[in-house]
Amino acid sequence: MVRPLLFILIALLILTPILYGCATKKKTYDNFAQWPGFDEYYADRCREDEAIFGPIRTSPYMETTQEEKRLLFTYRPRFVIPPGGYLPIDFYRDYLPFTTLREYPGGETVHEEVTPQILKQYQRNTRYYLEFKYDRYVQAVLHRTMDTDAAAGNTVDQLPAVYGRVYREVVRFPSDGKEDIVLDPTFLKYNILLAISGLSARIPLLYKLLLKLAGLDPVNWHDLDNFVAVHVVLLNNEVPIAIILAQHNHHRTYLIGKDLEMPEDKRFVFDIALMSNELYLSSSIDNPVWHRTIRWSLELKYLLSGEDPPVARGYDVT
Repeated sequence: MVRPLLFILIALLILTPILYGCATKKKTYDNFAQWPGFDEYYADRCREDEAIFGPIRTSPYMETTQEEKRLLFTYRPRFVIPPGGYLPIDFYRDYLPFTTLREYPGGETVHEEVTPQILKQYQRNTRYYLEFKYDRYVQAVLHRTMDTDAAAGNTVDQLPAVYGRVYREVVRFPSDGKEDIVLDPTFLKYNILLAISGLSARIPLLYKLLLKLAGLDPVNWHDLDNFVAVHVVLLNNEVPIAIILAQHNHHRTYLIGKDLEMPEDKRFVFDIALMSNELYLSSSIDNPVWHRTIRWSLELKYLLSGEDPPVARGYDVT
């Protein structure tokens, strides 16, 4: 017991002056949600009722059949935003039009204005990145008032979005030395985007201290969280068998009929964790619910059962 404590004290003595030096440097980067006026704009664009999400949308540069759109609409999930949490943004309306495409390194401008078609052209190339243009954002969005929005009418295009996409895969399962079981499930993927993402709501005190010394904010860890995703898995295009949730750096699968029941209206409900935006099955209660989080797969036993808890464990809250 003495050795781990001694190691922690030595690490703190070494890291404190380094991290303090980082913390005293002038902040040079602000994310999308930190610009002046963003909260006012957000309050204008988002209203606390189910209608804000409108119909499920598909990417403007992805081909989606009418049958796929029907499936996406039929199984569209509901998301529960925690008190103090952000509501979703529309990437193609609230973010992309106010970005410039640049090349790394050097930052040379490739496209001053970015469209979905341009984004698709460069999406697989890691040499390019999007830079948010604050001036264009202010001119086009923040100066718009609630009165002018109301006069224009509350159309679907003005509302936050849930994006849907359909994947089809062939999956093989081993069967005790016999022939593999082959399934061809359909995956309905639903994405929402949040302006910012934080760490888990409860992290070790030592971590909080180190982050504070480094000038890092666990509530505002990075901008544009596009990893908030639900997969509804179907067999034969119509029989739901599982739900897959993206949680931190892994996915977790829940079997329908075993881990959760199928809703009468076919629309599952998911809670969004405060700060981290991770998704969890709805608890259907008013009190806060704490969820174990892990850093890597070696701690999977703790995630599933709570046994053998690691020292540096965290918790999400919904």
